[in-house]
Amino acid sequence: MNEWWQSIKNNLHHHFVKDVAILQIGTGFSTGLAFISSLVMARVFQPELYGQYLLIFSLVGTFSLFMNWGEDAASATLMSEAYQRQDRQAVLKIICYYLKVAGFIFITLGFVGILISPLLGDLIYHDQSLGQWARIIFINNFILIGFTFLMLIFQISRQMKKYAILENLNQFFTSLAIILAVVVGLGIWGAVYAQLFSAIIMLILSVVWYSHFQKTNLILPKWSEIFKELFKVKIGGYFKSGIQIAVDKNLVNLRTLLPTMLMGYFAIPAEVAFYRIAYSYVSLTMLLISPISNLLTVQFPKTKTYGNAALRRRFMQTMIVGGVISVYLTLAFVILAPGLVKFFYGADYLPTLPVVYIFAGHFALTGFSLGFGPILRTINKMKQAIYINGLTLLILLYPAVLLIKAWGGLGAAVWLVGINFITRIINFFVINYFLKNAEASNN
Repeated sequence: MNEWWQSIKNNLHHHFVKDVAILQIGTGFSTGLAFISSLVMARVFQPELYGQYLLIFSLVGTFSLFMNWGEDAASATLMSEAYQRQDRQAVLKIICYYLKVAGFIFITLGFVGILISPLLGDLIYHDQSLGQWARIIFINNFILIGFTFLMLIFQISRQMKKYAILENLNQFFTSLAIILAVVVGLGIWGAVYAQLFSAIIMLILSVVWYSHFQKTNLILPKWSEIFKELFKVKIGGYFKSGIQIAVDKNLVNLRTLLPTMLMGYFAIPAEVAFYRIAYSYVSLTMLLISPISNLLTVQFPKTKTYGNAALRRRFMQTMIVGGVISVYLTLAFVILAPGLVKFFYGADYLPTLPVVYIFAGHFALTGFSLGFGPILRTINKMKQAIYINGLTLLILLYPAVLLIKAWGGLGAAVWLVGINFITRIINFFVINYFLKNAEASNN
């Protein structure tokens, strides 16, 4: 018993555990703020109008699949390794790669998205106004590049307190602006423009904060060095790694967006509202484990330097811990669902309960797979993940149409839970196979 207690105390002092705890607290606050703003919108807009609001982000998210080239995930992995080596020149080049690719994507594809959004709104959801509002969200996402860049810097430098503070400031400004806009009666357009206003504030704050942080962390380049190197750096060396990550991530995002897209296409916005509220409610179980996944992006490359045996051991540890936490948290949220949904959202949203119970199966298992993405990037097996996610999506696409046409939001939830379960099982066996082989080859 004494040895067991001492082991727990030793783990509590581990920097990884401390970082996770900080992020869990920060994520709790930011999720709470987001929950409050979504609650206000759901109450004020009611299911039909709230469903239309959610379709705006579904439209932007669908087009944004073409705008994600993996620069964020690739930069996090590559820069964490460079930062660990204290290689200042490599850090500078990776920063320039990230900003250059992000800027290029918006100037090209982002501009196209702004132009054709009304057409897409009419084509997919039979409503051009959704596309008009989507234009503002495209601009908002571009302005947020400064914020996401600083989040990346705090992540790779393991400044988790600053990371959590920045994340919460962004969510606070966004939630406050949305709530004020909705309460005074500005409707959907007010909620959309409120986010643009918040993004401008965060851009200014992020630029100033980076300048101050860089002065005490000299491995990071100054803004003047970044702008000088920005047009010189060649992105080819990083592009392959980034694009493989992007394809895999986009397939996963498409899998998540597809049910909302199909419900919007079949003109059932109220079902979209019930579906998204159920998803958001049960996803609160991720509060304690999503920070672990974020940290594993930089932790796994570091652990790999100690050997493949250590890497496989750390992967299995995080999978088991994450899985146990997600199972118990999901069970608690399911038991409380009838009372909490009625209390927070009102009786109009009680039809969401059957969807909540279906999603419980998905989120109960999510903790077991929280390290799948980071480990696949670390062992450079993204190609296998792309094949798995792409083929399962292709094979199960038609069943998605049938289920959603027949059962609406409930059918969408059944399909999403099913496809996620299948891909996770396959991915686990593939990861375990490569980790075992890598460990055996070292021995």
